[in-house]
Amino acid sequence: MGLDQKNKFGMGVLNPLPRFIFFVVLSLASTFFTYNWIGVAVSGVIVTIIYLLGRVYFKLGLITCTIAGLLSFIGNIFIHHSGNIILTVGPLTLTEGGLETGAILGLRLFFMILFAIAYISVTSLEDLFDTAKSLKLPHKGQIYLMIVLRYIDLLNKEFTTLQQSMAIRGIKWEGSVLDKIHGLRLIPVPMIFRLIGHINQQSLAVDNLGGTSTSNSFNNSQSSNKFEISKASVTYDLSKDVPKNNFVLKNINLQFNKGEKIMLIGENGSGKSSALILSRGLFSRTIGQHSGSINIFGKDTKDLTLGALSQIVRIVFPSAAHGLVGIRINDELELSLLRSKIDKSKWEEQKLKILKLVGLDESFLWRKTLSLSGGQQQRVAIASALIAEPELLLFDEVTGQLDPIGKEEVIESINRISSNQSTLLSEPNLNPLEFDKIYLVKDKTIKLIDKNDPDLIKILKDSGRRVPLLVELGSKYSSNKNFNNIEYYLNNLKELMFKNNNIKDYILPKREKSENLNQNIIRTEKICFSYDKKTNVLDNINLNIKKNELIAILGANGSGKSTLSLVLSYALKATKGKVIKDENIKIGYIFQEPSYQILSTSVREELAFGPKQLKFEKDQIDKIVLSESKRFDLKLNENPINLSPEDLRKLTIASILAIDTDIIIFDEPTNTLDENEIIKLMKIIEELKKLGKTIILITHDIHLAWNYAERLIIMKDGKIEIDGPTDSIMKEEEKLRECNITVPNIAKLYNKYLSFN
Repeated sequence: MGLDQKNKFGMGVLNPLPRFIFFVVLSLASTFFTYNWIGVAVSGVIVTIIYLLGRVYFKLGLITCTIAGLLSFIGNIFIHHSGNIILTVGPLTLTEGGLETGAILGLRLFFMILFAIAYISVTSLEDLFDTAKSLKLPHKGQIYLMIVLRYIDLLNKEFTTLQQSMAIRGIKWEGSVLDKIHGLRLIPVPMIFRLIGHINQQSLAVDNLGGTSTSNSFNNSQSSNKFEISKASVTYDLSKDVPKNNFVLKNINLQFNKGEKIMLIGENGSGKSSALILSRGLFSRTIGQHSGSINIFGKDTKDLTLGALSQIVRIVFPSAAHGLVGIRINDELELSLLRSKIDKSKWEEQKLKILKLVGLDESFLWRKTLSLSGGQQQRVAIASALIAEPELLLFDEVTGQLDPIGKEEVIESINRISSNQSTLLSEPNLNPLEFDKIYLVKDKTIKLIDKNDPDLIKILKDSGRRVPLLVELGSKYSSNKNFNNIEYYLNNLKELMFKNNNIKDYILPKREKSENLNQNIIRTEKICFSYDKKTNVLDNINLNIKKNELIAILGANGSGKSTLSLVLSYALKATKGKVIKDENIKIGYIFQEPSYQILSTSVREELAFGPKQLKFEKDQIDKIVLSESKRFDLKLNENPINLSPEDLRKLTIASILAIDTDIIIFDEPTNTLDENEIIKLMKIIEELKKLGKTIILITHDIHLAWNYAERLIIMKDGKIEIDGPTDSIMKEEEKLRECNITVPNIAKLYNKYLSFN
């Protein structure tokens, strides 16, 4: 059991503060009254009983106690001299009194450390935080403590993820001691690589919540109905003289009125995220520098403290794991409320109201943020921004990790934002035509787009947007512009197709059936898996996967999709049941967050990592590295930390192909990619399928699953609820909705098309 699991045994029966006091008092007693055999014996019996009652026995802890006790014993027997001499070795003299004193002090240290371990084993990180709050630690100290404890949590998660990533590429954690030592030796480099990214992102997250100061006050007399960025240039380069090429945005202007809803569009890397961070007033404070001015409804950001800024504007980042600060959901929401204008007496009511708004309930309040699925974390991040009721809300592609129903709920909650609040966002799952203004970010500039422009659809597509099917059909084939009326198209499809046969090209799926699906490549028998040995995340999974299939696994956030895939790829070991495959079959897993998979500091080393662990010949490794870098157009000397999201995703795929995998599992492969990049990625995946690879896509992108997957596996509460051909499953609309899956409009039109063909 890890430190993040509740333990209600031993000292765990006490609440955090009484437990801490009990620990301190007994520790002090052990310090003062254990210099004789009676004290050591009494202390030892009490500590041993408490340790055993805790029901958590860390092997490493026992080893630590024993070694420390032995070293204390050996060190003290030659220092203390009294009684008869037993032994003399050169300058060292052992006496009867020294032997007795050494034994007492060795046992004393053993039991003191054992008691500390007994306390730690039943005390989670959140308990430590609650203890500090109970001791009335100042708010600033509480914030620092929360940051430190969350970093400990992140380190634990990082270590686990690194082990999984290494296991997929040849490190045998279940093997010999030498195998484990080899794996541990390789961990520091990627750990440092990832922690740098975490520190930068967490700094932004902390500043977004108001920084570590508790001062919020600002002059309320300044007021305006206009948001304005004027002549601003932005760079991540912190040097005094910045080369022109190092600016990500150049001389931009952006204006809108209070209450308006504004959308930013643009390809990945165009500067949308930078524009949002700039609008939040955080750029020069946290990650870079800018020129020009940002005025939020009459308040110049340079005149405001972080706390004051956080009262009027909040941002939600695309990665919830980086965007959250609190250890538990309750901590996150209270930290957000701390820098709000909401009276403390209304906090509890506000927390429940906001959780409901994002599709969560009261039971989530005391859950740890890092224990949630990616989609659940993102809901919490959105709740953290909404709860403060700022005048301006910024959203940076926040629905990418949500299941289809979750997307609906969050989009609905965004649409329900008060008319007194303004919204500025970059979001591919919202219809741009429903916003007051659309700004295109391109070539380091920002340009206002006319929504009546006849080339609007082309502009949207060129910017990397997936244009909603009904919007595109309405703009081309419907004189009355029925953009969002699916019933209109269902009722008139035959007539519309008679007039415009090209409509068929919009609704036919791109998937191709595999020629031979008779051969099983991997199967499972009654697979169960539990992270805490209490609750099954997977429950009796029986699954057959055929060679060369392209399968999509769908389901609600937290339904077990990623866990199942990690078990299939042997990165996790099933609690019960077994995975059956030929020993020559290799399985590759590509993580949802590409950075989680990176293990090296250059593209060359990353591509060579797996083949080296699998003992490929050097000539073969060199050939593989060159081949995969050419296939994905990657520069071998580039540091992965500097790659674009698209190239980073390519590198993770290339590193898996480098070990000649037969099955490739993609976990949310389109996350962080724009539509143009998604199309390129799916071409790569189609090519892999043509090479005979078996492809498994874990995705919330129902449009993607419909278009490319020939088989759908729908999960719910750790079980496979539905499994079958895509066409037939997409007809079960009610059953799918129970699993948080919505049938896309394209599938509805396709089913209608089939009915009269």
